[in-house]
This record gives sequence, C-alpha cells and structure tokens, in this order.
Amino acid sequence: MWHTALSFVMLEGCSPPEFVNEDAMGKASRGKKVPQSFVSTLPASLSNLPFAPGCNPYGKISASLIDLIDPYADEDLPLDTMRKLVGMGVVAWNIASTSNTLDEAATELDRFIRDTPALGASAGTAAQDFRVAVLALVQRKYLLFPQDKRLVASYELSRERSGLHLRAAAVQHG
Repeated sequence: MWHTALSFVMLEGCSPPEFVNEDAMGKASRGKKVPQSFVSTLPASLSNLPFAPGCNPYGKISASLIDLIDPYADEDLPLDTMRKLVGMGVVAWNIASTSNTLDEAATELDRFIRDTPALGASAGTAAQDFRVAVLALVQRKYLLFPQDKRLVASYELSRERSGLHLRAAAVQHG
C-alpha cells in the first residue's frame, strides 16, 4: 500500500488546508504565528518564488508520481530498486514538464545522460536502457498529466509498517 505526504515546499492537496499568515503550514506549526520580525528578514528575492497559498488543482505530486510509475512498481521490490524507479520517474516528470514535444524531451534526456557521470560513463546498454525507460515514462506523463507543469524539487521514499511512503515537493513551472 502506498502512502503519500507533502514534504515542505508547497501545499499539494486540499483537504483541509491550514493557513497561518496565509502560508500552508505543517501539523507541528498549526496554531503558531510566524513572527513579523522573521518575515521582515527574508530576502526580497524570495517573493518571486513560484509558491502560492491554496489548493493545487493537480493534487499531491507524490500521488501523481505514483500513478506515473505504477505499471512498473511492485511493493515487493527491494527499497533500493523502488528508489531508483521513483528517481527515474522524477527525471521523466521534470523533463516532460519542461519540454513541449517528445523530440525536445529526448534531446534533453540525452543531455542529462551525457552530463550525469554515472550514466555517461556507462556507455552502451545501461545508458540506453535508462533512456528507453525514461522516455516511456515521459510519454506516460504526457498522456496522464499533460497540463501539470510542476517540477519535482525533492522526494523521499521509505518503507514503513503500512507500506511504502513517498514524500515529494514541487514548484510550479511555466
């Protein structure tokens, strides 16, 4: 059984939102006010970040990632293997979110493979298998989530008593 959670960057779901000073806050912060002295020390550049209070119409990014990799995922797989699969899903998601066509995505993926030492050094089968798998996930992202342009900023996968637990955070792109 999969479990999803919001990590830290933005409110992903809508049930029910908790706001303190118009920002989404975690369970530990409910009822606490953010001191104005802290807010006034934040750099002005942070005001341009693409974080918006409120509900995201696409739902939790962690749930979307699970849907993306679902045909390939099996909770009986070792945790390390599942982490690799989620990582491939994140690469595919981000490339698809920043590319308008499959050709653009393939070009960006080739650049990613070339610039990633572990992949670029593994010329041949491993790099090609990675490319084929990620392109299949890119196509699946285009099919399932064509309008969702969020970028996955971070993720964490763990195995808990109740099953696998994916925490992910996203930022809005485009």
